[in-house]
Amino acid sequence: QPPGMYHELEYALEQKFGLKEAIVIDVNQPETREAIQHQIGLAAGDYFLRIIKPGDVVGLAWGRTMYEFVSSIHRLQCENVHIVQLLGGLGPPESNVHSSAICSRLAYSLGCSYTLLPSPGVAGSLESKGAFLSDSYVSNALDLIKKVNLAFVSVGNAAEDCLAMLLNIITPEDRLYLINNGAVGDIDLRYYDISGNPVHSNFDQRVIGADLEQFKKYDRVVGLAGGDEKYEAVLGVLNGKYINVLITNYRLARKLVGK
Repeated sequence: QPPGMYHELEYALEQKFGLKEAIVIDVNQPETREAIQHQIGLAAGDYFLRIIKPGDVVGLAWGRTMYEFVSSIHRLQCENVHIVQLLGGLGPPESNVHSSAICSRLAYSLGCSYTLLPSPGVAGSLESKGAFLSDSYVSNALDLIKKVNLAFVSVGNAAEDCLAMLLNIITPEDRLYLINNGAVGDIDLRYYDISGNPVHSNFDQRVIGADLEQFKKYDRVVGLAGGDEKYEAVLGVLNGKYINVLITNYRLARKLVGK
């Protein structure tokens, strides 16, 4: 089937999980992780251009699929849009998957204003988190995070080769604790179980950025995820109703609707 022809499958996803929209894409073989991320990123770019409107406050997460998404958008004028970083910085600041790089890149492409969250995504301790929160630039960004109406997030899983582990953002001890407490996936390092319940941990308390409850308040949260290894993570995020738009690949979509 040509791209954009999975209407029945999209409708089945929308009905089963109460989504505003589901977008199912084909990935040209072979279905490598990179190919899936690239194609989902392109589809997210198309979707963004279709729905963006003046006055939108757009929250962005981090990660490889998010990088593919913002890279797919080329110069256009959307001055009346504001971009907000939903999570403090993760990994090396010079990395293109860093959330500040993703926000500034999209804002540059749109010719619009943006607000960065100038703190680490995960504080070293609760004390240092308190110090960051007392910074006026950080508190200003966290206030603006509440005003977001359109958010784009990539759905992460809790695998040993996930980006958060590879960049040492999550220690093996933290990961073990989260998994032992049922964590199957995350959006913006906020972990949840297969039913969508938040998994609380001392790691979670050190994260600086939007939390799961916040995502439920946003008008539109677009989740980007594909690949068989993301099945539990996507099922959990859908069960928790943290996203209401899903962009995924055909194979994972079929699995989610039980085909």
